[in-house]
Amino acid sequence: MGKRQRFATNHQRSWLWGRNVVLETIRAGLWPIEELYWATDLADTIQQTLREAQSRWLCAGGICDRSRLTQLGGNGQHQGVLARMGAFPCGDMATLMDNVSSALSRISTDDTKIGQDAKNSWPLWVVCDRIQDAFNLGAILRVCDGVRTEGVIIGSESQAPISPQVARSSAGAVNFVPIFQVSDLATSLDQMSSLGVTIAGASEKSSLTYWQQPLRRALAIIIGNEGEGIEQSLQQRCHVQLSIPMTGKVSSLNAAVAAGVLLYEIRRQQWTKLTTMGRPL
Repeated sequence: MGKRQRFATNHQRSWLWGRNVVLETIRAGLWPIEELYWATDLADTIQQTLREAQSRWLCAGGICDRSRLTQLGGNGQHQGVLARMGAFPCGDMATLMDNVSSALSRISTDDTKIGQDAKNSWPLWVVCDRIQDAFNLGAILRVCDGVRTEGVIIGSESQAPISPQVARSSAGAVNFVPIFQVSDLATSLDQMSSLGVTIAGASEKSSLTYWQQPLRRALAIIIGNEGEGIEQSLQQRCHVQLSIPMTGKVSSLNAAVAAGVLLYEIRRQQWTKLTTMGRPL
């Protein structure tokens, strides 16, 4: 069995391994832990942190030797720490709408500062439409943390769940980017639109490239499924379509790469005063 396949199997059992990612998850205090194991040779300060986490979450586990960690996790990459995670606590539709309303109120009360620098950005959300690869989802979350989005919205069907594999791929960003899981993405987009959020879709069918669109506004951008792109009912709700020019033999980019390209262009426009991209809408 290959390394990637073996790791994927371990992730299905919800094991999160690696000293830094586990400790970061513990410090974030968001994701419940069901079992926690650590090696006898770890530094005393790290062991104390792990004992406190075990007490907080009332989870099974404790000290064991490294061979036992390897046996439990199925690989030797654990760096002396292994945790079995519970269900990730995503926000729901109600908390998403609270998040949107709060972000939009920031514009109305302090609009003179919005868009002047990275700390006072226009509100930005990412909507993942049936992203099924955990590595893609984790990489998208990592970019979302990098550009400081207000949150990421995922559906409840045909969507990779928030798992340890996603956490590792996100380099820990899963603990810091608000994630909302809703039963109907179309309804969430309708409600966001009614509050004043512009809906943008990443689509190669658009006649306008992403750098030809003025993007200094409250924005939710949809990243579509790896194979099928954005679902038609969501595509119909887009106010803006953004295409990434492809001049080689391959017709499209990986979903996470496309997200990175588009999100940083959005922030580039929003963090600088532009005069050549058209009047901001």
